Amino acid sequence: YTTLFRSDPMDVVRGMYDGLTTRQRCSAINLLYVIAQSSGVPEGTILKNVAFNQIVLTLNVKWAECKRQLETLGENAIYTDLNGIDDSVITMLLLSAFQLVVSLSDNPNSVDPIVEDKFIYCFGRLGYSEEKINQELEKIMLMAKMFS
Repeated sequence: YTTLFRSDPMDVVRGMYDGLTTRQRCSAINLLYVIAQSSGVPEGTILKNVAFNQIVLTLNVKWAECKRQLETLGENAIYTDLNGIDDSVITMLLLSAFQLVVSLSDNPNSVDPIVEDKFIYCFGRLGYSEEKINQELEKIMLMAKMFS
């Protein structure tokens, strides 16, 4: 169990995504991108965002490949690709999307209603009701408080 503490903690996070195909990884990135884009911020702002870059690095795919996939297959492919993937992966994407939305917001205490609607719509297409989204985010927040 000591190797658990000596290894790179990011390995644990990366390991969660091991079962995903490259196409699913790109769809995960594209999910976050379409949510972020609903805020009206330019692509360059999203691409410079720390939260966005972190998930791109974690998933180990190139943005150019993801963008090409989104332009070629469209937004519906995201939901087709990600439907049925493990709940723990969806929860990680929920957290990443939430961090991204908050970090792009002018006011971190309130999220643009358009972005909130897009967030709920996107995760709804993956089988998460607004209630389930809120429950998952609450659990994450409580765990974050516990470990901080």
